[in-house]
Amino acid sequence: MTLRWKLLLPLLVASLLMVAALHRLWLTPALERIETTEVESVRRHLDSVAEGLVPLVMSMQLDVIRENLDSVLAKNPDWVSLTLKDLQGRQLYPPRLDDRGAAIRLPQDPRQVTLDVRYLGRNLGHLHAVIDLGPHMESQRQGYLRINLLVLTMLLGAMAMLWIVVDRAIHRPLRRLSAAAATLARHDYATPLPEAGRDEVGSLVRSFASMREEIQARHRELTREIEEKRLAEASLRQLSQVVEQSPESIIITDRDAHIEYVNEAFLRCTGYGREEVIGFNPRLLKSGQTPSETFVSLWATLTRGETWQGEFINRRKDGSTYVDFAQVLPLRQPDGQISHYVAVLENITEKKRMAEELDRHRQHLQEMVAQRTAELTAARREAEAANLAKSAFLANLGHTLQAPLGHVLGQTQLLRQTALTTRQAEQLDKLLDTGKHMEGLLNDLLDMSNIDAGRLQLESVPLHLPTLLEQVATAIRPMALAKNLRLDVACEEFPADYLGDPARLRQALGNYAANAAKYTDRGTVSLRAQLLEDGMDDSLIRFEVVDTGPGILPEHRSGIFSLQEPTGHPAWQRTQGDGLGLALGLAVTQRLAGLMEGKVGVESTPGVGSTFWFTARLKKAGR
Repeated sequence: MTLRWKLLLPLLVASLLMVAALHRLWLTPALERIETTEVESVRRHLDSVAEGLVPLVMSMQLDVIRENLDSVLAKNPDWVSLTLKDLQGRQLYPPRLDDRGAAIRLPQDPRQVTLDVRYLGRNLGHLHAVIDLGPHMESQRQGYLRINLLVLTMLLGAMAMLWIVVDRAIHRPLRRLSAAAATLARHDYATPLPEAGRDEVGSLVRSFASMREEIQARHRELTREIEEKRLAEASLRQLSQVVEQSPESIIITDRDAHIEYVNEAFLRCTGYGREEVIGFNPRLLKSGQTPSETFVSLWATLTRGETWQGEFINRRKDGSTYVDFAQVLPLRQPDGQISHYVAVLENITEKKRMAEELDRHRQHLQEMVAQRTAELTAARREAEAANLAKSAFLANLGHTLQAPLGHVLGQTQLLRQTALTTRQAEQLDKLLDTGKHMEGLLNDLLDMSNIDAGRLQLESVPLHLPTLLEQVATAIRPMALAKNLRLDVACEEFPADYLGDPARLRQALGNYAANAAKYTDRGTVSLRAQLLEDGMDDSLIRFEVVDTGPGILPEHRSGIFSLQEPTGHPAWQRTQGDGLGLALGLAVTQRLAGLMEGKVGVESTPGVGSTFWFTARLKKAGR
């Protein structure tokens, strides 16, 4: 039986008993009182009628008596009959039985009232009335029954409302608490609980919530403890496996140095069985070759409670010796007392042999390296001396050739100003071009030798980069106009003024520009300058020359800035061996860029054109 029925069934039984008691203890007496009241009312009425009949009876006015009594019967429909007799028993009303008695049908439970007609204490006759209270009493009974039914309906309605209230206030919260308790048994703590009101059920909900939180906390704690225990057991198993499967020998002794445990590595290394060493002192491994100072140091360190490291020369069961590197440490209990000693022994016999052999090889290698280093140092010095001699020779040769070459060019120019035939003038023009070309080669050669010898010093004067680019463009403009080439100059705005060597920048950029104008047949030659990096004290500037010439194949770009003739360059192929001048110009540009902390490079697409570039790090003015 549910809690609702346990609460409501007694109320239902009590209600039914109350209705039954109400019917028995209130309805029946009430009806009896009503009936008694009605009879008394009829008696009083009949008494008034009898008083009115006294003069009529005394005068025997039968017609008037009949009219009065007929009027009384008409006015009282619940009076079944009314009879008036004198003292001699004669019936004065109704006059004849046939007129009324034959038509009168008596009720099942009539009430009869008889009253004497008296005058001054003398009895004149008897007035007898038959009354039918059945309809009136039935009407009263129905009224009381309706009242009982209304009371019963109200009780049942109250029980229904109580049913709903119990369901919502008690049964539903308890049912949800029951569901939460069922899920709590499965360790599910997320089931929502009913709202906790201020009544007893709310107190129960709060107590249940508190209990669930406590159980959850305890469950988490138990879970954590179980997990910690599992991890500890797993860690202990792993530690045991590590110790047992360790490649190093492990010995555990008590405080008196009696062996309590050895692992498999110890047994394999020494050749002893476990039963042959347990309970014995580790001195059974003593070979007599370990210095006595080692054991003194060992026990002195362990007595201080510290870890000792050192080497032992031990002896196996078969008598052979080996070297162990040992680490011996004391084990302390929680109270700080030393209870055991643990020794980890690594067999380093092979390592020591290999180390000794490696030392011999290292010593031999050091001797060889020292010898080879001395040879390379001597060779480098000879090469540097030869390079300096070469640079000096080239410089002297350049200076030696400059004077006669300048004299030849001067005489040729003077001769060109005299009267000459057309053929002679053309030949002198070619001679002048060749001389100027040779002069440029000598200048490049001198610059190369000065840079290699470290004699070339860069200036640091204010620069105006747009002007510098215009100067280079002006120098090659006649060559470009002669070939109908478009010459473009693009220089972006820079955030500061710079210091540098304008002559060397013009030389480096001019080498690129002259080559581009010389070996480009149609299209455009562009000179550009742009900012790559901007620092606090300096900037990295990129200078480039872009042409629409024949381009260079990828396999011919790697050595294009070397002093070798770039045989893969279309310009060299077209000049029939004049590539040395091209190589000198590119090599000089590379070395000048290096002096200015920059780099050089080329980007080219065969049939489209090339971009030759170099970078220079220029200091900012005023820094």
